[in-house]
Amino acid sequence: MHTINFAIDQTNEAKSMLQALQIANETAAALGAEDWYLNYKKTDNEITINFYRKYLPSEWKPLFGPGNVPGWMSDDDLKSIEKLCEKLPPTGLIVEIGSFLGKSSSTFAKNLDIQNKQLDIFCIDSWQWPMEMVRKLMADADFAVPEIDDHFEMFKHYTKSYANIKPIRAVFDENFEFFRQPNLVFEDSDHSAKTLTHALPFWWEKILPGGVLAGHDYNLPVVSALVNSFAACNNLEVKKFYEDSSIWYIDKPNV
Repeated sequence: MHTINFAIDQTNEAKSMLQALQIANETAAALGAEDWYLNYKKTDNEITINFYRKYLPSEWKPLFGPGNVPGWMSDDDLKSIEKLCEKLPPTGLIVEIGSFLGKSSSTFAKNLDIQNKQLDIFCIDSWQWPMEMVRKLMADADFAVPEIDDHFEMFKHYTKSYANIKPIRAVFDENFEFFRQPNLVFEDSDHSAKTLTHALPFWWEKILPGGVLAGHDYNLPVVSALVNSFAACNNLEVKKFYEDSSIWYIDKPNV
């Protein structure tokens, strides 16, 4: 996804919208207009325009991993989630940011059941991917595609077996607020520098002592660089359970 933000001139909102649309069209043309959807959202002060690819970028691997729920998780990633669950207390709260179709969410829930632990899983996501794109991703990975026309409903379809999965349909940004103290936060959102720079300290402050901050896609340079920088600045250690896994975690001292 590619995003641009355009400030609204309160004295001439219509002109601002036209300028934003012009920039959006120019950006789409530069990206390859036939390969992008445009989604517009207007607030009192700003116009946000998201660009979603219609088709899987050539540099992406259609890795959906094992299991019945679509999602980019390898065997070692799934085993890492099992290990993260082992670190958790018998009761508490997990927060996941960026849940897509529920592969990691359901894997957390399944392992909590096996380990006889009672933790709620709050899944935070906007669930606004174009369904044509989701269907193509699933078809490319040889998944049967349910007759569902909404991303959020698709997530609920794949996670309906677990009552402790509680979706929160929201955009995680500088305006997002959260008033609980989780035992584990699993960061798997858009992996942009802007999001991670805000997310890491935001969630670290809220995690209970003895809890865990973790996330996916440590193999991406922007993720590893920002996670490593956050850890170094706070005298913390970034760990992995398996060398070939892309899941990282940081233990919060129990003090």
